[in-house]
Amino acid sequence: MIINVILPFIFFWSQKMAEPRLGQKARETYAGYPRLGMNSIERHMLHQLAIGPDQANSARRQQGLIHLYKAFCTQGKCGECDLARTQ
Repeated sequence: MIINVILPFIFFWSQKMAEPRLGQKARETYAGYPRLGMNSIERHMLHQLAIGPDQANSARRQQGLIHLYKAFCTQGKCGECDLARTQ
């Protein structure tokens, strides 16, 4: 909830209220937020990309894996994914 709701809201609020320091604090908190529990999407992406769990060592990186999964894997866009081309 913190990663998906609270921090994005705080960042949006900082933009709306012209409080750049608050927005920067939200970004810093997000960047340093520890990884959450592993889920099936993360396991799938780690396998697909042939990387270890130690490389998805933050909530931000986990969110990146989820984004790649939703943007490419579930859409049948493997041929458009730059990561697929490097394997």
